[in-house]
Formats: sequence, structure tokens, C-alpha cells
Amino acid sequence: MACCIVAAVLLMMLHRLTPWRRRPEDIATFAPVARREAPGTVSVLYEDPVPAPVPLRRRTALIAWVLWFCSVGACIYLAGVALLLWSGMVHSSAPTAAWVIRTCFVVVVAAIAAMLAKYLLRQGEDQSSRRDILGCATVGIALVTIERTTVEMDLLGLYRAANAVVSYGMHVAAIALLALGALLALRGQRPVSSPVPIFGG
Repeated sequence: MACCIVAAVLLMMLHRLTPWRRRPEDIATFAPVARREAPGTVSVLYEDPVPAPVPLRRRTALIAWVLWFCSVGACIYLAGVALLLWSGMVHSSAPTAAWVIRTCFVVVVAAIAAMLAKYLLRQGEDQSSRRDILGCATVGIALVTIERTTVEMDLLGLYRAANAVVSYGMHVAAIALLALGALLALRGQRPVSSPVPIFGG
């Protein structure tokens, strides 16, 4: 999950450092020169046309949705591990202080991922299809599950599975979910109309 956030930040920095890749409408221009009408002439009010919304790039939209569902997946993971500990399918092998630090870290990173996702989705009109969003949802949740189980169960040893079936089942299910999500997101096509509403305005 932290790797996804770092990648998104690097992409935004690259966009800032390459002004020649910006759209012409992003470059500020001077206001038109004010003119005074001659005496006796009738002035006509002129309103500038409302610019059409700029569509969000597909790559940016996919990154934003993956980040958003990484945040959602972190919450699901926290609840899922708590349920597995309560059911006895996994057993804790770490002190309470370690669990508190781990939970605070996951919550903070999830909040950052959600804020980055909302920022990216406000950069244009999102035209992602439901298939794209579903693929990003499975990818985001799977990435968090793989990363957290690898770190907490395999590297840090915060908890251990009750048996090999539970351990392999957790890893295989997450990898299968990741493959399914990648297939949906990569093969999805953007619709021409009926864009999906985004956060805020």
C-alpha cells in the first residue's frame, strides 16, 4: 500500500516538473484589454462560453481508483484479521503495543491513500467504466492483503495461521484476486458517455 502511494506521488511530481506536457488551457493568459464604447452606440453583453470539462486520463483514473480501494482494503484487512483472531483461525504472537503501532500505521497510510485518490479524481472528468472500477477495486484490496500478510505474518510474525491450509488459502486467494482485478482493469474500455460521478466537485 505504501508503494502505491509513493508511485502516485512520483507521477504527480513528474507532471509538475514537465511543463511542456501540460495542456494549452492550463497555461494562464492575460485578460482582454478593456474598451469603451463610442457615444450613442449600444453595447452588447458577451459571455465567454463555458469550457467543456477535460476528461481525466485513463492511467490517472486507474491509479486514483486503485489508491482509493487500497484505503478501503486496509479497513477490510484490519477487520478481517480481527475476525480471524477471534475465530481462532490465526493466533497472535506479538504484544499489545506492537498491534497498536501496526494499526495506527495502517490507518494513517490508508488515510493518505484516500486523500491522494480524491485529489487525482478532481483533476478532470472521470470516464471510467464500471468494469474499470471493479478491476481497480479487486487490485487495490488484493495488493493490501498481499502486502500486509507478507509483512505481518511472514516477516514480522505478528500472527501465525492455525494450520497450513489457512496460511496458503490467504495467500492464494489474494493472488487470485489480484490477477482477476488486473484482467478487468487492463481489458476494460472507457465509455463514450455517462461518466461515473467523482468525489466533491
